[in-house]
Amino acid sequence: MSLVARVHRKTRDLVRDAAEDLLLADSAPLLAIDRAERWSFDASGGDSRADVQAILEDTTLVVNPNVHRWRWEEDAEAAPRGTRLEIEVHDRVDALGHSVLRAVRERRGLRSVSAVARSVVWTIDLETDRAAAESLARRLVGEGERGAGALANPHSQEIRWRVIA
Repeated sequence: MSLVARVHRKTRDLVRDAAEDLLLADSAPLLAIDRAERWSFDASGGDSRADVQAILEDTTLVVNPNVHRWRWEEDAEAAPRGTRLEIEVHDRVDALGHSVLRAVRERRGLRSVSAVARSVVWTIDLETDRAAAESLARRLVGEGERGAGALANPHSQEIRWRVIA
């Protein structure tokens, strides 16, 4: 069973703020921007959901309650305002995911968890059409260019994006 949590910052997210400034300076028709960590857990047996919830709530491996809030990914998300662009960025070498998995299995004894992966999800609502949103996505992730994009480095990260119109 794959369980996915989205982790947001409670405090000011300076990386998100910098991306917002970049988009506004580029005259992007920005309505809203959000950044969250996406944590995916493969778990089986017993009460897998409770085990993963314990990792999220009873440890600080993924969520520091002073800084973060989390929710299950399948829980209701705000409806898109305008055209929504979702960009998911995953490190090719997921050192954070591997270290959380090792800690969960070795220190917490949760053998039901077999894999942990971390990525960053950008949610950008734009007041534009689908074609313009796709063009912006390609620029932001550095698709088709030798240099890196603003939100991702195509040399060391895997990037998936989609437009929801």
